Amino acid sequence: RRHTERGLHGAGGGRVLQRSSLVAIMSAAEGGETGADAVPPSRMPAASVGTEPTDETAIQMDADNKGDATTPQEAAEDFEPPEIAPINEPPIHPGDLPVWLAAHLRRTKMARAGSGPFIVEFTGTLFLTLVVAMTGGDATAPISVGFILVAMVYMGGHISGGHYNPAVSLAVYLRGKISFFQMFFYFVAQVVGGLCAARIAEISLPLGQDVIPLPAPRDAVSTGNAFLIEFLFSYALCVTVLNTATTVSVGENSFYGLAIGAVVLAGNYAAGNISGAALNPAVASGLMAVHGTNANLWLYWVAPLLGGFSAGILFHIINAEENDLRFGDAETVERPRFGVGGHTTAYKKEVRSTMVWLQQAAGSTDAADMTHKEKKELIKKSFSQLDKNNTGQIPKSEMAKTLADAGLSKEEITTMIDAADKDGDDVITFDEYESLMHQAMAAARKKHE
Repeated sequence: RRHTERGLHGAGGGRVLQRSSLVAIMSAAEGGETGADAVPPSRMPAASVGTEPTDETAIQMDADNKGDATTPQEAAEDFEPPEIAPINEPPIHPGDLPVWLAAHLRRTKMARAGSGPFIVEFTGTLFLTLVVAMTGGDATAPISVGFILVAMVYMGGHISGGHYNPAVSLAVYLRGKISFFQMFFYFVAQVVGGLCAARIAEISLPLGQDVIPLPAPRDAVSTGNAFLIEFLFSYALCVTVLNTATTVSVGENSFYGLAIGAVVLAGNYAAGNISGAALNPAVASGLMAVHGTNANLWLYWVAPLLGGFSAGILFHIINAEENDLRFGDAETVERPRFGVGGHTTAYKKEVRSTMVWLQQAAGSTDAADMTHKEKKELIKKSFSQLDKNNTGQIPKSEMAKTLADAGLSKEEITTMIDAADKDGDDVITFDEYESLMHQAMAAARKKHE
């Protein structure tokens, strides 16, 4: 069709002939009428597509059409090209993304997890450092720093956790909420954000680096005392993050951002005249880079990271019941009676059990995107939840009940368990369980589809 339409714009006498040929092509393609109302394919000249006709061809065409009721000229005048609907294109509504952009996002993981958390960590650290750099000489600077941190935590907490601080990321890693891989790239994003923000402040402020604060122990304060203060307030910050934003007993709440910002505000006022109150290796790195010095840089990395490390380790001691929940030894968290507020109640937490995993594996994008290593790790965790006596074996009856809860039929369950339990000892070992889970996942996904 495209070749023929291009012929419509050819030279002079070729136009009528090309449009006549188009009628024949469309009629043949759509199974149109035969006889006087269509140009038979046998009469179509070889030069009718994409070439200019010769005089002999035109004369022959006229001779062939003498007996037709419809002349090529009349057919050309009556011809209306049909509308061709776009193929495999989603409908576009007002406000939709451009098709090319939507297609690109579907092909990448940017729309899901991907690089989103790292971009958020970079952004939050950039604005935090920018406020620190541009308000350093102001007596009310701690208020500005505390409030920008509150805003940034609420902005990105649901995406990356809203750390904006390598010490916090280390504490959250030890808490078990992020992987080592994530922690490492959080460090990178945070430091880059701090460096960029300090440079922006330097070129934006009239006096440049002269008004940007330089983290350093204040006069008459020893390095050891400054180290102690940085460690203590970094620990306070990290333990606040862990106990307000990552515990089951506190649950989902809207106050964690205020608590985190309040610690930084208080720490800046209390420690500012002693250690400089950086409390953040990424911020300190950016400020020192602008001043072209690395004096005491180790202090502002080691002390906060040690505070984060201590907070992460002590969290597991203070919140032992969270460990029971995490490792499958309990289904509820119950705080002692001397706890205050909501802590006096038992809190349920949905454990990602075998049943939940199978249900997600049936259609969840999370399960579909899992790597082999992640699936293996999840299988281990679900096995430990069912192996309540730590014998390394699961009774067949317990296994059958779990698969039934996942929505599999009795026939499917019997077939899978019999195939997995090759030694016929009525218990499922881990190797047998792993094989069984792959079968169950495939069956659950097939049922979902």
